[in-house]
Amino acid sequence: MRILFSALLSMAAISPLPAQTSSMRTNVPFDFNVAGKVLHAGSYRVEIDKRAYTAVIHNATESVSVVFAASPAIRNEKVAATGVLVFQNYGASHFLRRIWLSGDVKGYVLPETTRERDFARSFQAPPTLAEIASR
Repeated sequence: MRILFSALLSMAAISPLPAQTSSMRTNVPFDFNVAGKVLHAGSYRVEIDKRAYTAVIHNATESVSVVFAASPAIRNEKVAATGVLVFQNYGASHFLRRIWLSGDVKGYVLPETTRERDFARSFQAPPTLAEIASR
């Protein structure tokens, strides 16, 4: 009995925990920058792995995916019901900055890239924000 218990305990200790992923679908009407890459306007699926703080964005038409680290953001009750992608806009250039999935109590702030910092330095006016709701 003691051997069986030890075997079960060691199996439980080395078994990987299941991923905790959430996702949303949305249509982005403009080309945008994320994790140093430009993705084209279109239909996207956004997935967050809550354990690894990683986001994956799939372009439905081109099968493009981008993986990058995401840090948890503050709870936002307003967008928790719908799910929203938040873009920081510098003229015609759009940078994905936050992801709020429907039903989640946390959103995710994406790291600022070197390209975005360069745009921010050269842009004369303050950036605007654009919110795209999930569908």
